[in-house]
Amino acid sequence: MIPALLVATFLAAPDPIVVVDGDTIKTREHGRMRIEGIDAPEMRHRADCLPELLLAEKSKARLESLLSGGVVVEFTGRRDGWNRPLVRLRLPDGRLAGQVLISEGLAITWSGSPGEWCDS
Repeated sequence: MIPALLVATFLAAPDPIVVVDGDTIKTREHGRMRIEGIDAPEMRHRADCLPELLLAEKSKARLESLLSGGVVVEFTGRRDGWNRPLVRLRLPDGRLAGQVLISEGLAITWSGSPGEWCDS
């Protein structure tokens, strides 16, 4: 079990972070982790439409870019509905990666249900 507010720094290669999509990362040690407070579009077969898929690819690429300069992973001590640890990703300049994605239109604030990424 991951203690509340445990902070782990991933700046080197011992347990590299893999970006799964715009709101999910994984490491060998901790498996999949969900970024707290955001929802990003779905990748591949989970996308409901082409615009969602294209935005998902941009969101993932941007998160990879943000994390390339180093990141501090802050474990909140909570888990999501799929039992993944909820984390905050703090960039070297102090910003939260999730908030950057939201400000750039690549994610939305988590409201308790998935975002609508396709035009009606």
